[in-house]
Order: sequence, then structure tokens, then C-alpha cells
Amino acid sequence: MHSRCAAPGCSRSGGQRVRGQEQRREAFLAACGAARRAAVPRALGGGAAAAAAAATRRRPRTAAAASASAAPPPWHCLAAARAAGSGRAAAPWAPSGGSVVRAPRAGPPPAAVAAPSRAAAADGGPLQQHQRDARDDGRPQAQQQPQQPSGDAAAGDGPRRRALHPRLLTSAIASAPSARSLAKIAANSGADFDAAHVAALAGACARMRRRGRDGGRLPAAAEWADSGGGSSGGADAEAAALAGLRGPLLALAARHAPGMGLREVASTLDALGTLGWGERRTVRQLLGAAQRLLGGKGPAADASGAPAAAAVAPAAAPPPPPPPPPAAAAAAAAAAAADGNSSGGSSSGGSSSSSSARKGRRTPDCDPRWLAVLLQGCARLRAAPSDGFMRLWCRAWARAGRGAGARDVSMALWALGRLGYRPPLAWLKEAADCSTALMPTCPPSDAILQLWGAAALGTRWPGFGPWLSAAAAALRPALPALPPREAAALVWALGRMRFRPSDAWLTELAAALRGALARRDVGAREAVTAIWGLARLDREAVLGPLLLELQQAVAGGDGGGSGSDGIEGAMHGADAPPAERRPGLQLGRTESLLAVLCLSELPRPLMHPPFIEAALAASAPRLRAWAPPELAQAAFALGSCRYRPPPDWARAFLDAAAAAAPRMDERELAMLLWGVTRLQLSPGLTWTACVLEEAAEQLPAFKARSLATVIAALGVMGVKPNKEWMAPVLQRALRLLWRCNVIDLVALISGVAAMGYSPGQRWLDAYAAAVATRAQDVAPRDLAVISAALRRLGYSSSKPQAWIAG
Repeated sequence: MHSRCAAPGCSRSGGQRVRGQEQRREAFLAACGAARRAAVPRALGGGAAAAAAAATRRRPRTAAAASASAAPPPWHCLAAARAAGSGRAAAPWAPSGGSVVRAPRAGPPPAAVAAPSRAAAADGGPLQQHQRDARDDGRPQAQQQPQQPSGDAAAGDGPRRRALHPRLLTSAIASAPSARSLAKIAANSGADFDAAHVAALAGACARMRRRGRDGGRLPAAAEWADSGGGSSGGADAEAAALAGLRGPLLALAARHAPGMGLREVASTLDALGTLGWGERRTVRQLLGAAQRLLGGKGPAADASGAPAAAAVAPAAAPPPPPPPPPAAAAAAAAAAAADGNSSGGSSSGGSSSSSSARKGRRTPDCDPRWLAVLLQGCARLRAAPSDGFMRLWCRAWARAGRGAGARDVSMALWALGRLGYRPPLAWLKEAADCSTALMPTCPPSDAILQLWGAAALGTRWPGFGPWLSAAAAALRPALPALPPREAAALVWALGRMRFRPSDAWLTELAAALRGALARRDVGAREAVTAIWGLARLDREAVLGPLLLELQQAVAGGDGGGSGSDGIEGAMHGADAPPAERRPGLQLGRTESLLAVLCLSELPRPLMHPPFIEAALAASAPRLRAWAPPELAQAAFALGSCRYRPPPDWARAFLDAAAAAAPRMDERELAMLLWGVTRLQLSPGLTWTACVLEEAAEQLPAFKARSLATVIAALGVMGVKPNKEWMAPVLQRALRLLWRCNVIDLVALISGVAAMGYSPGQRWLDAYAAAVATRAQDVAPRDLAVISAALRRLGYSSSKPQAWIAG
């Protein structure tokens, strides 16, 4: 043994260097063994860790070598060994995986717990001192090792919170049994969330909302019973916990929106739509992130983080009549979320798209499923994106739509119909071709969603016969088993598109609806929706008895037979004995509006008077709640069938229309005036002046049909406005003469003549020239009306019909 040199700074001898190398090697092997023992799961208990430590002490070199082969990266242990050999304090370890634990800041690394070598004991280093402290403590050495933090500490309750692994956090969110568990995760680990975790949290909340639809109690009793809730109080607590997640979820979504990929944005928007949590700022930021991913610039953000230009436009009014979305929409959304973990359950897929967004890379080719889910979320939130966003979306779908499935096409068409956005005709044809190819394997619910969305777009479908025929053929085997709500949505779509299947096809559908009526499975909304669609198909011989039965189910009756006997029985339904009468269905706001709109489509022989009375009685207290387009459509429907309502209903309707007139557009004002004129309601000068003021303000937006309808209605009502109102109206009509068809020309000249207002020779010459260009389209009856009106206005030509013929 060599003696230490007392002189400071002198070099050590060769033996001293060898001894230091051996000491560092022994310490390195001991550190590897200690790290392996620290990685033993806590579920094994302290006894297993003590047994592992005892085995290492019995076989120091063999066990240490085996530990070194399975230990974490050796540079951590090497740094600890060098620190132990030199006497310096070791730096705290940073956790790099599940097998490495954080050592206390004021103590040695875990390598110091291992049995020291003989050379280290002789040298009197820090390893010997730490073992002496452990022996003095009186506990096994395995218990002296630093333990992993408990679950609460890892979740953030302890003073030294450790971040969970992203995949573990995603798994914890996906496997949370209740809303209270989700709230605890969001409170404890919300600071560690990334874009995938936000999408996972939103999807988990949406799943709990779908599970707890019944009565609003979330989730079902079987789900939250294990979490300690009672029969009633636990459900209320779950509902309160889910409602309390609204603020944190919206804040997390707004914060992580710039770093989200298309998958996260789409699943988050769809989940927010399911939950009904449509906060404007959050939706705007999510749509801005989606627009950047689709290839656009997206809205610029100001200093506060909110976009300067809103990417969300007001939602478009639903097409008339406003039908309910079929139940298949919710099923399709739930299946899409389950198939692809739309909540971000797969951390790898979500993180890849998030990293692409964070690095600024755009995705020119997007997954059609997430494109469909993105638009479905906007439709659920009733947040119509801007036209620029929709153009980018259509281009992205055109690139990736060839790989879309039947469910993707159904969700996309349903969302487009709900938003009221009409894509280009080429886009629609491509979507129809893709759907036609997928129709043989398309589930009935998806096929109905596609038809509903296409019908809600209000587009004329002259060249889409093969697609509609393929859909009808694919749906025919499923007609007897269709639920009433899906059958009503199918009928509404066919009626809106005026597509008439074969009589055999309609007979099978009528038999399915008649069976549902017999079982009393048809609700008020399904009944009135089916009435509207069946009436537009113009198949009285096949569908007439079913139309009467549906009206009787709504109004209540004895359920008369079919054919002419059924019609007579329907007209005298009030004479049936009280015991045989079936109670009518309860009509709400939407159902009463749809029932009124059915009057414009029902053939007069098939109208059931009790049905009309029930529709008006149910709608009277709800007229103020109707939107301006709905009031205009109701006036048009009543005017079409010329059914004069009771005086009380007429007064309530006129008051509601006067209050809604400032929010009506030019088309709705024309429909309102036309309906009131046909019903001969005599609204009064004050009411008429209010409507005319609104028409004067919107005069530059009037089209030929609307302007001709307003002038004709005023002529029938006998109202003659002053020159200040008539002069600009006639000037606008002069500019639109060449856009008028024969019906518009007849209505325009008839109204001007009925008001007794002379427009001037120049105006009449231009009108006669416009009629001359359409001479071959003018019927003799229309020609006689035009000639009489021109003579009444003092037109210089005594024979306008001869002038037109020449």
C-alpha cells in the first residue's frame, strides 16, 4: 500500500491510479444494479425489492453484470460513479423513462445503496458513509432507495409534480370511468396536455354525453356506480362534473388550436358540437387552424390571441321546410369516433399531425374521413365557415375524395345540407359518382344521410338519375325494417328532389309506415315530415290512404279506411264515438310549422280539416318564436291552399309578421305579401306601410320575381303607394324587364294597372318590347290579360296583340 502525498498538487503514483480506476468500475456496476432494482414495479412490494437487493449482495459481480445489461443508458450510471469516486456531489437525475427515477436533490444517487466494494470501504468514500447511515437507520437497504412518486404526486398533488408520459395520459383520459375522473385529470395534468390530449378529452366528454342522453344524467348508472355515486345524487354529480368541464375544455382547445393537426381539429369540433359547447372564440381559432392545414392563410391573430377577421359567418337559414336531421347522423358520428378514436386515442397518429402543424408543413392530401368529421362538427355547432374556407375544403375533398367510404360521403353531404352550402356542380357530380359506386355496400342509414343532405342543398338534380336509382335499389330490401324517423327523412328527401320511385317501391314504403302507425311508433315530427314528402311525390292512387292515416294520427280520429270511403270518414271524424277516437299527437314548435307548410303540398281532395285545425291551434302560441323565413313560408302555404284561418290566429300572425319584417329579405317580403293577399286578411294601412318601408330599403336587392310579386299583391289589395315609393320601384322594374319570364310580366303589368298608376310612355314601350321578344311563349289567356292592362294604362297602340304578332 502506498502512502498518500501530503504536498498539495503532487501527482499520484501508478498504484493510486489503478486503485481509482477499480473504484470507479465497482461503483459503476453497483449503480447499474441499484437502478435495476429501483425499476421493480411498486406492485411487487418492498419484499421483492429486498430480495433482489439480497441476491445482488450474494452475487455482486454476476448480478451487477446482469443489471448492467438491462439498465438504462450507462452514461447516467457512469456520471454517478465518477462523482462517487471523486467525492463530488452528484447532480440530480432527470427522468428519461419508466426505469429511471428521480433522486433526492440533497443526497447521493441510487448507486450509493448498493453494497460497496472492498476498495471503496478502504478508501472511506461517500459510499461507505451512506451505507453506515443505512445500517444505523435499522431498515433494509431496499427501503432506503428513492421510491417513485405516488399517483397523486404524479398527477400534480405533490410538491414535486412529475409529468406523465403522453401515452399514459392519453390512456388515462380514454379509460376514465366518469366525468369526475375526467375533471380530476384535467385539473391535475392540464398543464401537460398537448393537442392530442385536448382532442382525447373532448371526445371522452362527448362519449359520456351520448351515453347519458336519457334525462341528461351522465353517465349511465352502470358507469358511475363504481366511482362511489348513489342512485340519484351520483348522476346529478356526474352531470355537474361534465358541465364543469366546459370552461377548461374550451380554454385548452383555444390554447392548443395553433398546434393541432387536421385530426385533432376535426375531432375536437365534432365533440364540441355533440356537447353543444360552441364558444365563438374557440370555434374561430379551430377553424383558423383547419384553414391553414387545408392550404389557406387562416385568420391573423391580434395581440390578445383572438383572430382579427372572423372566420365564422352567421349560420345560413335552413331550407324550407326545416326538416329534423335523421337519427342516423348521431350513429354515424359515434361510429366514426369509435373507428378512428376521433378523440385522439392513438397518441402516435395525433402527435404526427400535430408535429406537422407545429413545423408549418401543410397537408395537401388530407384524409377524407377527417375532412368529413371537420365539416360535421361545423354543422353540429351551426357555425357556417366562410366561403374561402369552404372552397379550400372542396378542393381538399376533390383531391382525397376518391378514397372516401360510404360513411365519409354521408357525413360530408349531411353537413353540407345542414350548413346550406352548395358546392360546385362538378363537385356534386363527382360525389354522386363515388356514392353510386359504394351504394351496393352502403348501410341504409348512410344512404339516407346522403339523400337527405343532397335534398337539403336545394339543388336541381336533372343528371343524377343513376345515383338516385342506385340509392332506391339499395334501400329497397331494408324498407320493411326502417325506423320511422329514418323512413320519414327518406320520404322528405325524395319529395324535395321530386324523385318518384316505382309504385312497387312506394307500396313497400307505405306498408312499413302503416305498420309503424299501427304500433304507434310514429311521433309527431315523423308524421308531419312524411306528410310533406309524400304529398310532393304526386302519387295519390298509391299514397292517398297513407296520407289520410298520417293526418288522422296527428289530429286524432278513428282511423278510417282507404280510398273514397276513407276520405269521407276523415271528413266526419268528429262524429266517431269518444271511446274509438285516437288521441292526437303533441305538436311542438317545429312540428306545428311543418304541419302548416304541408298545406301547400297536399292535394285538396286529401286535405283533412281536423289536421289543419290542429296545426293552426298548435302554432298560435308559437308564432312569435318563428323565424322570419318561417313566417313567410307559412303565409305562402296558407295562401296556396286558400284556407282562411280563424280571426284570432290571423291577428296573432299579422302581429308576429310585423315584428319580424325588419329581418326579412326581399324574397321573404314578397312571399309574405302574396300570402296575406291570397288569404284576404285585410292587415290595415299601418301594417302595409311597415312592410313597404322595409321593401323600399331593400329595393336594390330585389329580383324580377320578387318585385313582380310585390307589385301584383299591392294591386290585389287595392293599395296605391305615393310617388316617392313608386318611382324607384318602377325604375328598378324597368332594369329587370329583360330578366322577367311570362309569369313575371303578367304579374307586373296587372299590379301596375290595378293600382291605377301611369308609369309613362317610355316605360310602357320598354315593357311592350320585352313582351314581343317572348311572343312565342305567351299563351292566349296571358296575352288577353296583358292587352287589357295596357289599354287601361292608356298605351298608344290600340292593338298590342297585333303589334306583338308582327
